[in-house]
Amino acid sequence: MQFRSPVRADPRRDRSPGALAAALLALALVVSALAAPSAAWAYLDAPATGTGSASLATLQPPTGLAVPALSTGNVHLAWVASAGAGTVAPTGYSVTRTRTSDGSSTDACGTSAATPTTALTCDDLRVPVGVFGYTVTAVFHSWTAASVLSSTVTVSLPAAGLAFQTQPGNASTTTVLQTQPVVAVQDATGAVVTGSVAAVALTLTTPSGAVLSCTTSTSRTAVAGIATFAGCKVTTPGSYTLTATSAGLASARSIAFTVLGPVSRLVFTASPSSSTGGIPFATQPVVTLQDSAGQTVTTSASTVTLKITGVPAGVALACTPSLTKAASAGIATFAGCKIDKPGTYTLTATAGAFTVASGSLTIAVGPASKLAFSTLPSGATAGTLFSVQPVITVLDAGGNVVSASTASVTLSAPVASGLKCAALTVTAVSGVANFTGCQINKSGATTLTATSAGLPTPAITTSVSVAVGSPAKLAFVTQPSTSTVAGTAFAAQPRVLIQDAVGNTVTTSTADVALTLTAAGGATLGCSANPRTAVAGLATFTGCAIDKIGSYTLTAASGTLTNAISTTVKINPGVAASLVFTASPVAATVNTAFPIQPQITLRDALGNRTTSTALVTLTLTTPAGATLSCTANPRAGVAGVAAFAGCKINTAGTYTLTATSGTIAAATSGAFPVN
Repeated sequence: MQFRSPVRADPRRDRSPGALAAALLALALVVSALAAPSAAWAYLDAPATGTGSASLATLQPPTGLAVPALSTGNVHLAWVASAGAGTVAPTGYSVTRTRTSDGSSTDACGTSAATPTTALTCDDLRVPVGVFGYTVTAVFHSWTAASVLSSTVTVSLPAAGLAFQTQPGNASTTTVLQTQPVVAVQDATGAVVTGSVAAVALTLTTPSGAVLSCTTSTSRTAVAGIATFAGCKVTTPGSYTLTATSAGLASARSIAFTVLGPVSRLVFTASPSSSTGGIPFATQPVVTLQDSAGQTVTTSASTVTLKITGVPAGVALACTPSLTKAASAGIATFAGCKIDKPGTYTLTATAGAFTVASGSLTIAVGPASKLAFSTLPSGATAGTLFSVQPVITVLDAGGNVVSASTASVTLSAPVASGLKCAALTVTAVSGVANFTGCQINKSGATTLTATSAGLPTPAITTSVSVAVGSPAKLAFVTQPSTSTVAGTAFAAQPRVLIQDAVGNTVTTSTADVALTLTAAGGATLGCSANPRTAVAGLATFTGCAIDKIGSYTLTAASGTLTNAISTTVKINPGVAASLVFTASPVAATVNTAFPIQPQITLRDALGNRTTSTALVTLTLTTPAGATLSCTANPRAGVAGVAAFAGCKINTAGTYTLTATSGTIAAATSGAFPVN
């Protein structure tokens, strides 16, 4: 309660003892008024009395101040006038509006302390949005008495329309919407009109025979401006929106939501496109599982299988990794699908009891992509022509003959096979390359490969078996040692193969094979057994040796078969075993050098001259007092020959010479006279 200073008498007008007493009494009344907030106390002069006595009175505040809880901008106030025994009747009332958020106050209803209203009601017009409390103050001259602060009034803009605060979510025909709709009552600015209690109704915007139902009802009363719905569902598949309406308010439409039904059909949402044989379709098939409303049943993971309608004989449909695909979110997307043979086809997709056919597609012969042996070579014997010559065809990716192709095709085989043809490169005619004059020299199993520049895939035969021909010739598979000692078995003994005309071993042959010295020159070849019987086409010799030094070749022969001649074998002498006078002195003169000087050869056990350098000593076999002298004695052998010089005898007679060298067998010359 607000207090103002009491009305005081002018002391210049009345200074009598009575006036002083009255003033003291007035002061006491003011102090008393401080303890009584419900009324203003005042001391009043009796006007124009001069000496009259004063009377006491109070100014009471108004009561019963009533305001609405909600408003859209105009707030109506009403109050009860100040009243009570001994009160002063106010001359009017002023109204104050206080914002609760910050405590700021403003004069209201067009009143102020200077311009009060005498009415007991007023309308506060164009109140801004917010929450306010009101105070009404009774006014009497300079005295005021304020009411208690009223209850609050919430001022908002008027409701203008509806809006979906929570949008409806998708569902199936057997479940409620995943998110239930919540509708707000809003003012023109989009703010929720929290005071609204409007009735909000939901309907399907375009029902098309569908029915919307919610728990309790499809109409809800907004609470604090919010209408919350529950248990809403639609049992007919389709795509829908909801419309929210309320009398006098702009309606609202929800976003679209989907109600899925069970799978009722299959649809090729992408049909396979035409292609060429063996090449994947440019547009791969996509099959979608739909409900009766044509919506993709995203909850379905059914397995979809593709096949060619009618399954034409010899035609193959293939996809990567297979013709069966599990749908993901109701969609089966195939990859790598292709048909190998040319023609016009449709595909059929099946999932459970549902089937759908694709549009028609055409498969044409594609460009050359690979080669294939349309005729395999056969009937081959080593060194002779195949009885069936190879034929290679130019194919597209699907294995169809590219009849327009004139590609150059080259035939090859492992080098060891010795492949020969009239021409190893042939130009295709109408997509076919015919080879002639082909043969293989190597017996056994081999493969042929056909290639063509620009074609990524060659053709390779399965194993081709080539038989061995008839025995035709011999060949040394193991040559005799290139060097050995006379009379000593070769370290490497000869082995001879019986072969056909192109060098394949005739493993079925058991012919006898004989070895001879190609040019003996007086030498002798000796073996443990000669001739030797072949085993599985191989004649293995043992113990073979040659007695004379020199260089030799061996000849292998067997009946009418072509002979084989070995590499050269060098026969070396053995160690020195004996001495031989290869030059003996003849009649000589005393103390005169022999006209033929003695020459001694160091020979091995077989009589071959050795390469020994041993010292050879000459003596008179029976000197009888005579003396033999030579330029040098003993004499070292040079390449197995000790050649003496200057030899003579000092006494006439008939003599023989003896040659010795360690343990080597000595030699005695023929007798010769010395005259």
